[in-house]
Amino acid sequence: MRIANLLKVPVLAVLAALTFGCASTGDMQALKDMHAQDMQDAMAVANEAKASADEARATAAEALRVANEANQRSMATEEKINRMFQRSMMK
Repeated sequence: MRIANLLKVPVLAVLAALTFGCASTGDMQALKDMHAQDMQDAMAVANEAKASADEARATAAEALRVANEANQRSMATEEKINRMFQRSMMK
């Protein structure tokens, strides 16, 4: 009698797994479609982020160029002022 009771548990577990645990082909296709859509959405977001990063990089490069140009002008002006000061001190 005890062996019969012990056999009921695995049989019930297998029946429950077959009834509730197995996904049908339609369920699998729905999951694949949902996953594919999520991947497309993620790729679209990644592409937008890359475009924004590229734009930010271009803006930073332009800002660096302008800053370097301003620095060169500042150094040239400082050099001119120093020369004028030296001339005025010699008079």
